[in-house]
Amino acid sequence: SSGVAGDVNGDAVVTCQDLTTTRPVVGKHTGQPGFLPTADIDHNGIIDIRDISVIARLLPAGSHC
Repeated sequence: SSGVAGDVNGDAVVTCQDLTTTRPVVGKHTGQPGFLPTADIDHNGIIDIRDISVIARLLPAGSHC
């Protein structure tokens, strides 16, 4: 992880690619194959719409994904 909130893929910026990386793993829980800890933005153990929403809000102004 880059340490940048919302950066799922580790490239140190929040872009549409972070949303693209997160969408297929929505519903995954900690310990399940495919779970991406960097996509669990709120650290509640499941990747869900709340995580997607946070990533979307952290995108640069004017981003259209």
